[in-house]
Amino acid sequence: MRRDAELFAEVEAGLAPSTVRFYTWEMPAITIGKFQDAGRTLNVAECERLQVPIVRRPTGGRGILHGDDLTISICASLDSFHLPPDTTPSITAIYLRLSELFLRAFEKLGVGAKIGEGTPPSVSNHYGDCFLIASSADLVSERTGHKMLGSALFRRGDFFIQQVSIPLYSENMYYTLGERLFVGGSGLRSECEEAALDGAALKAVLKEEAREFFR
Repeated sequence: MRRDAELFAEVEAGLAPSTVRFYTWEMPAITIGKFQDAGRTLNVAECERLQVPIVRRPTGGRGILHGDDLTISICASLDSFHLPPDTTPSITAIYLRLSELFLRAFEKLGVGAKIGEGTPPSVSNHYGDCFLIASSADLVSERTGHKMLGSALFRRGDFFIQQVSIPLYSENMYYTLGERLFVGGSGLRSECEEAALDGAALKAVLKEEAREFFR
C-alpha cells in the first residue's frame, strides 16, 4: 500500500508516466478503505488470532481479503486515459472506462463478464467485505452474477489511482477464511461456484490490454 501511494505521488508530480503495477501476496492479508472503520466492519480479534495483517489503502471502499488474487494498481492522468469526448470526468465515468479494460481482458481469456446492472443490494453499512456489493459500474460474472473484481479509486485534480483485486479461486480455504474475518460474512464465492483463473495468463492479457488502453 505504501508503494502504491508513492507511485501515485510520483505520477501526480510528473516524475513517472501513467503506470500499471501488478503484485501478489505471500500470505492472507486484508486491505481496508481509506475511511473504513475496522472495528465496526472486521472481526479484528480473529484477524489478530490468525495473524492476518490489516493494512489501510490510499483509496476508499470496503475491505478486501488478499492472498489468492492478482492485485493491480493504476496511477494515471486523465489526459492519458482517453475518456470519450464531452464526457464529464466523474468518478463513475472513470470507473466505467476502466471497466472496459478488464472486460476486454476477461473476454480474451474466454471468461464471460459484463458490467453490472441495476442497483447494489441492500446491505448494512457496517458490513466490511467489498465483494458484498456490486454497483452498476462493477464487472460481474455472466454465469453467476457474482462480482468478479474489487475496485477502489481516489482522484485528486487531473490524476487518479485505482486499486483492483481479482480473485483467482484456486484455494477454497481462502474464501472460507473471509467468512470468519468480515462482519456480515464474505461476498466471495467458493471455487465450486466460480471457475479458477490462471494468474499468469490474466496478468499477461491485462498488460497487453493496458498498453493499448493508455497508448
